[in-house]
Amino acid sequence: MRLGSIVLAWGLVMSACGGDVDGDAEPEVVVEMLVDGLATDADFLYYMTFEAIWRVPLEGGSHDTVVGFGSPTGDGYTALYAGSDDLVFETVTPLEGELKTLHRVSKEDGSRAILATSTYEHAFRGVALDRDTAYYGTDEGLFRVPLAGGAAELVSAGSGTSAHPIVTPTLVGNDVFWAEGEKLFKIAKTASGAPGIEVAAFDATAEIIGNDEQGLVVALAPEQPEDAVRFVEVDPATGDAVRAPSELGRELWASLATSDAVWAGSRDGLFRIPRAGGAAERLTTESVAPLAASDDAVFAGTVEGVFRFAR
Repeated sequence: MRLGSIVLAWGLVMSACGGDVDGDAEPEVVVEMLVDGLATDADFLYYMTFEAIWRVPLEGGSHDTVVGFGSPTGDGYTALYAGSDDLVFETVTPLEGELKTLHRVSKEDGSRAILATSTYEHAFRGVALDRDTAYYGTDEGLFRVPLAGGAAELVSAGSGTSAHPIVTPTLVGNDVFWAEGEKLFKIAKTASGAPGIEVAAFDATAEIIGNDEQGLVVALAPEQPEDAVRFVEVDPATGDAVRAPSELGRELWASLATSDAVWAGSRDGLFRIPRAGGAAERLTTESVAPLAASDDAVFAGTVEGVFRFAR
């Protein structure tokens, strides 16, 4: 199904990005509507609303439906991830304790399946996708579940000593890394319930926001609202810091790392922080979340829609 009403030409300038910004680069409009999730693969940008998940080629073109959600149910749509053959997304159903559900959708035919459910507040805070497996955290530990459907299996109960949630699982080779409070842990992808191995410890609550040949990129939450968010890079093999921390003195709504920069969305706009060091560059004045990246661009969601920033 083609979404004819929002087929847009790439290159339209985002009017909401004016104001006090750094640099002369102007973003391009991709979608003129509020979205709840963004993800990319080698060919497409995927975006999610309460009506459907759509896709558009990264180089621009027609917007097509991957799957429609039918009549509104009151569920919230909160996160979207792209794997090799499938998309995974999260919904939240308002209940006495909110029910969180992790869904799988085939990119090819839009068929759907439920992977997992939880009423734990911090469940599914980050999902890592292997070709045929999803990894996620709940209050009971780190789990894996086949994307084709089936029972979830416990990979690790976590540190075994922490009351903090298991968040942002990330795949590095044959291991799964995750953040748990102020520490990073890892375990083999094939493990079954063993405690996690501590990799690194910090002085603030951590979340993994990126992983490449340069290292793991970790965001450290401030203890006080007036303090700065810090970004550090860690060698996954040793746990040692690769570079000195960089800072962004704003509340963080979304972030990701590309090979050259950390991109941080907040109520004050989108900021680009060079990984090699240097001052943060402010790219918009509109609040930004969610974010997704391709090889040559970063896509940012705002109340005005989704916009493409060249890397």
